[in-house]
Amino acid sequence: VLGDIKQSILATDLAVFFKNKVTLSNIISQDKFNWDTIHHRELLRAITMTGCDLCAMTKPWHIQEETVRVIYEEFYSQGDEEKKRGIIPMQMMDREKKEELPKLEVGFIQSICVPCYELMFSVMPDTKPMLEGAKENLKRWQDLLDNQLKLMGTVV
Repeated sequence: VLGDIKQSILATDLAVFFKNKVTLSNIISQDKFNWDTIHHRELLRAITMTGCDLCAMTKPWHIQEETVRVIYEEFYSQGDEEKKRGIIPMQMMDREKKEELPKLEVGFIQSICVPCYELMFSVMPDTKPMLEGAKENLKRWQDLLDNQLKLMGTVV
């Protein structure tokens, strides 16, 4: 049990997710996923742990947007501390680049969340609401980004 707990916690690391995503995607694309295969179940559990970790991205818009803003406020606080120490913070942690939030969220949802929920859905169809929620929030962030670009006079 402790080993399963440790594996589940480590699975929330996005570096681990990408490796697991490739492996599970290959198994699924070859139509070889088998619930009786322990390794397949472990991979799916790891992907599901990532999905659970990112579940705010599947919530109704008002909850998702507020959660993102709270998370980014933590990021900005960390960036502020890094600046005080003479360190240039990552873009997502730089309060002076707040206008980048819609672009960052679009990238995050497109490259991590939607692929995660698509994998889950392909094996566990009952997770469809999570995939749909992530796609709906992606559309909302994309709309914000498109409007922002229009206001800046950039072609969308």
